[in-house]
Amino acid sequence: DLTNVSYSKDLDIFAQVKMQQCYLLMRKKNHKQALSETYSFLREAETRGDTLSQIYCKMIIGFVYRNLSQTDEALDWLIKAEQTGASGGYEEKKNEFRIFLLMGQMYNWKCYLEDKKTNAYVRDSMLSMDYTNRAIEDSRKYENLNVLALALGLKAANNSNNNEIMLPCIEESNKIYEQLGDTVSMQNSIFQ
Repeated sequence: DLTNVSYSKDLDIFAQVKMQQCYLLMRKKNHKQALSETYSFLREAETRGDTLSQIYCKMIIGFVYRNLSQTDEALDWLIKAEQTGASGGYEEKKNEFRIFLLMGQMYNWKCYLEDKKTNAYVRDSMLSMDYTNRAIEDSRKYENLNVLALALGLKAANNSNNNEIMLPCIEESNKIYEQLGDTVSMQNSIFQ
């Protein structure tokens, strides 16, 4: 039945199916096919004026480039995702899609790759914290516990030399993982 789904017949079902297809290809680390399918879906979404799907596609493309360790390309696409629908009330969906969390991670990764003596390190470090804090703020606002726990873990990792910031973030993150029954993520948080 999924082969009969199309934008013209049912926009919502088609968009959900395509989102899941792109997500699964990305999670399987089938990078070439994930990019091909997602770029194709993005073109369709742009033609149809489907802003939500455009945001999602740009996030997936950024995520794939992140998995390929292409930091600048990943950031470019995540910034495009953030800017799409900027005045359209898509903040909750952007939080659900982890856009601000991913941007915090990518700027954090850039800091790791750069020489700590350059101004770029300071700028990227600040951007990492700004986006991480935005992910935390939005996750609290929209009650998205999964993204909140991940963002708290990132904030803790970013502040590993400051116990006053790091420890409360880890403790809150672990409490959330206990609520969710997610022991694997809890272990990853403790490891950070």
